[in-house]
Amino acid sequence: MSRGIEYGKAVMNYPGAKARLAPWIIDHFPDHNTYVEVFGGSAAVLVHKPESVNEIYNDLDDDLVNFFEVLRDSREELLEWLHYTPYSRSLYQQFSEDYHTDDQPTDDVQRAGQYWYLVQAAFNGDLTKRNSFSTSTSARGYACDSQARNYHRSRERLEAFSRRFEAVTIECLDWRDVLDRYDSDTTLFYVDPPYLSVRSEGYYPNHGVDHDALIEQLADIEGEAVISYGELPDYPDAWELRERTVTSTLSRANGTDKECPERLLLTFDPDHAVSFRDSNQQTLGSFGSSGGDRR
Repeated sequence: MSRGIEYGKAVMNYPGAKARLAPWIIDHFPDHNTYVEVFGGSAAVLVHKPESVNEIYNDLDDDLVNFFEVLRDSREELLEWLHYTPYSRSLYQQFSEDYHTDDQPTDDVQRAGQYWYLVQAAFNGDLTKRNSFSTSTSARGYACDSQARNYHRSRERLEAFSRRFEAVTIECLDWRDVLDRYDSDTTLFYVDPPYLSVRSEGYYPNHGVDHDALIEQLADIEGEAVISYGELPDYPDAWELRERTVTSTLSRANGTDKECPERLLLTFDPDHAVSFRDSNQQTLGSFGSSGGDRR
């Protein structure tokens, strides 16, 4: 695991982030030189994995890309901006209005700060609703931690996340282009597309993905891929499937967290693959050993 990164902690409160699943996902990674996150999102897997020789974060969302570029290149300015920005409903509403009317700041640091603030303050990180400010209440008989305190703790963790991104290349490309550009026989793609069951107007706006085309292109790559899915598309018989059950707050029914399947498609046979070594050539332990049923 990356130095300075707390287990299970994410860069931001992003819908569908894989921070808690990251060790299980990483344990299925084969050896590689170049690591590419095709749908980078909050980079929850990247920041938890040991460094590869080359690492690429990609996302088509220019707000995410701007945030990570600022976090990497202007860390002190961003942290200072956030330090003087309190957890406030009125600020959230102001920033949300700017976001939804496409009236965001022209200054990259302020834009990154407002975006991170919105994702942290929105319930489940959902920016599709203007009035989704997350407050602290007790639920199901349990006391909840202060949302303001959680905001400040998350802000304090950004420095470690920033240092993890120092040697990461950041792209804002369509998934087809990033697969073409970085494919090689020493490349590993981690692919976490918007899930089949998520509507385009839901948590992942403007990210329509042709899943059949995605699977078809991944079947032709020279490198290897580990692909996260909930509901599975059709995929080649030669691919391997691993799965486990997780608790999802995004699929709550009647206020209760719902158990959902989390599945990994592997374009290789893990029983015959070499374990992933970090850039210092340290083996990450038993390959694919952290649980999950085989299929």
